[in-house]
Amino acid sequence: MKENQFSRYGAIAKALPPTLGKIFFVAHGSDTFAGDLQYEFPTDRDGVPRVYVTTAGADTDDLAVQAALDACTASQNDYVLIAPSNNDYDLATQLTMSKRDVHLIGMDYLFNKLDVGCNSATKIDMVGADHAILLTGGNCEIAGLYVKNYVNKFSVQITGNVCDYPHIHHNSFLHKGSSTSGVAAISAATAGSSFITVEKNQFSGCISNITYASVVDISASCTWATVRGNNFVYGDGNTLTKVINCLSYKGQVIDNDISAINGGGGATSTFTNCITIGGGCAMGNRMAVVNTTTTDLAGGGTYSFVENYNGLSGGTLATTS
Repeated sequence: MKENQFSRYGAIAKALPPTLGKIFFVAHGSDTFAGDLQYEFPTDRDGVPRVYVTTAGADTDDLAVQAALDACTASQNDYVLIAPSNNDYDLATQLTMSKRDVHLIGMDYLFNKLDVGCNSATKIDMVGADHAILLTGGNCEIAGLYVKNYVNKFSVQITGNVCDYPHIHHNSFLHKGSSTSGVAAISAATAGSSFITVEKNQFSGCISNITYASVVDISASCTWATVRGNNFVYGDGNTLTKVINCLSYKGQVIDNDISAINGGGGATSTFTNCITIGGGCAMGNRMAVVNTTTTDLAGGGTYSFVENYNGLSGGTLATTS
């Protein structure tokens, strides 16, 4: 068993997540505390650095984050904690999480939890023409990150058949598209992994007049997926063909809030379909949208939809196709 990480002299126990694995830190090179962090957490007895500092003024912050992820050992329950910063962590290439049981966490989330989403203490800005995070390892966690995707690229892409039990929660996704089109923020459209959980995230559109095919997209091969307790806020002329496209066999879409926010001068937006399911169910979702073209809910079977409401007349049972 590896010793847990305290301060250099062991005098003050740091409040860190419980793990028998290692804890790695990423700090922004523009922050003065980065050097202090390296002093407090020196290279460990295995000769592995515990602190990775980005290069100030360069759009290559992915190198430090990826180095910390690469230092993790699969199935050891290692954590990569990204320190808060006034500066964005600018990524030139996508981060790859391929090892099992690895946690990628915005550090402020550990001590300042919001009910849904997170604050902007740890900002991931994808400045290269790439997806932000590629997740292929099983039983991994992504939480506490404020993510700005590159236009028409995923914030999180889940692929492969061994990425079981990913847990993506309490993130805020600033969702961008370009040239009138946009892709999903979280995509498992080509995955075949089971027990995907996407919960308590904030999704917000930030560019006008974009058409998104979906925001969360999960394939039928992803058995037992759960999309629960998320908040979706889009306006300013955006069109969402689907918001949640959870085709998962035995999947669940539960207690999500979907809002077409058009106040304050924002242009009218269109939500063609809020929730589409496959061989699963949708329960307790609230959809504050105006939909006169198709239905709020689609897919499923006779008993798939329970207590889903739209914004008509203050909240009525949503229609299904």
